[in-house]
Amino acid sequence: MTILMVTALVSGCSENEQIPADATNASSSGLPAPTEIPTLTAITVISDTTYFEGPKGADGFEYTLLEKFSREHGYDLNLIIADDEVDLYDAMMKGQADIALPGLPTPFSRQDDVLPVAHIFDVTTQLIYRRGSSRPRAFDDLIGTKIVVRDTEQYRQKYAFLKEHYPELDWQFVDKPFEELVKQVHDGAIDHTLVDSHYYLGLRAIYTRTKVAFDIYYPESLSWLIPPTHDEKLAEDLDIFFEAIKSDGTLNHLNERFFGHADDANPVGSLTFFRRVERRLPRYQDLIEQIATEHNMDWRLLAAVAYQESHWNPRARSQTGVRGMMMLTLGTARDLGIENRLDVASSLRGGATYFNKMRKRLPNTIKEPDRSWFALAAYNVGFGHLIDARTITEFHGADPNRWADVKRYLPLLEKKQWHRFTRHGHARGREPVQYVQNIRHFSDLLEWRFPYSDAEQAAFRQNLDKNRVNERSINIESYEDSVIQKAESEEPVVEKTADNKLTLNISASLTLKTA
Repeated sequence: MTILMVTALVSGCSENEQIPADATNASSSGLPAPTEIPTLTAITVISDTTYFEGPKGADGFEYTLLEKFSREHGYDLNLIIADDEVDLYDAMMKGQADIALPGLPTPFSRQDDVLPVAHIFDVTTQLIYRRGSSRPRAFDDLIGTKIVVRDTEQYRQKYAFLKEHYPELDWQFVDKPFEELVKQVHDGAIDHTLVDSHYYLGLRAIYTRTKVAFDIYYPESLSWLIPPTHDEKLAEDLDIFFEAIKSDGTLNHLNERFFGHADDANPVGSLTFFRRVERRLPRYQDLIEQIATEHNMDWRLLAAVAYQESHWNPRARSQTGVRGMMMLTLGTARDLGIENRLDVASSLRGGATYFNKMRKRLPNTIKEPDRSWFALAAYNVGFGHLIDARTITEFHGADPNRWADVKRYLPLLEKKQWHRFTRHGHARGREPVQYVQNIRHFSDLLEWRFPYSDAEQAAFRQNLDKNRVNERSINIESYEDSVIQKAESEEPVVEKTADNKLTLNISASLTLKTA
């Protein structure tokens, strides 16, 4: 087990603001002493849905929620990274954490040991099979097949329950992640595996030869957990927080950010995409990387846009007259000074320039990653129509700065009762929604196929540092060292040992700047 301690150092001062020197002597000057900041110790596991170290630093759907909660409710955050769910629950029972983010439904045997306090959404356990093979439709169809399952308490208890009704059912439990087992089904090495639905959502577009046969159990709650002898204030703060993010659209916004585009992914389209990654992309990848660097873009995003536009065909042409790798109109090409739309470099530079132009024109109230998604929509449908859609979104009481909201109202530009009141009139509003979804999907596949290098990650974080205000320090230490140090001193020195099992490619003591 590894501890990742995230401690808020500054909660309200910008880089240019200075804390008055007298503030440090407040109590001696008769002013009230500063209020002690409470510490929240949380525990989770590394996964695609809870916490992971991304190219821009700490990330993950549940981690983002946790960081937002601790910041808004005034907690310093210590985050423990457990090796697995067993360690997570054991740490909770030993009183080593105030809250747990297991990333999976609570096993039956643990339901008396913890109290669910924050329902995020429901998930189901899904049986996965290989496309082209016979689809099992009931448990009887699984007799005699090779079912290999991740070894978790949750799955062992479900197996014991099913075994009573289907004695010949045979599962093999292994210590492997969901992705590895789905890959084995994809490759034909095993017949079936089990995956919880929110995990498979991000895997199905990568492992395109896999498919869901059926749900083996009823929907279960994915929740955060606290001990039965919990802090009443923490429980109250969590209730307030989750009620607020559900009512103001924040939870929906984060769902859209992490899962929205994956839900619409087409496995057949993904298979075609991967074929062209191997056969076409190598001809243009170096040029795409060069031009993306010139325009301060992630080359994977530029490549994804080019694929969506032309499938990396530099001689592509549509019935409406758009041409080239980035399918530029004649008018746009003239505005950008491009003489030959069929020239690959010119087309890519024109597309990158136009994307950045759209992105720059957006109001400062739209933040990343939504800002890039808005810019993509404007690239497709036109900036004026995007502004009209934001106006309609605001009219409906939704947030015009969030893509999750605006994409719901863009299709209204096709309806006369709406577009006749807009400044720019009718537009095919469904197209930019699908356009953005596709590009996000292709970009994700490229990130999986071409992981970020250390240099790229460092550049990302340096760029983030320029735009962020509040400081937080991240210290990493092995769980074993933490226990020893706490026994020896009330103020242990944080160190990262050579045998640290968690590889995050950052130093033992690193100061990041986060919004």
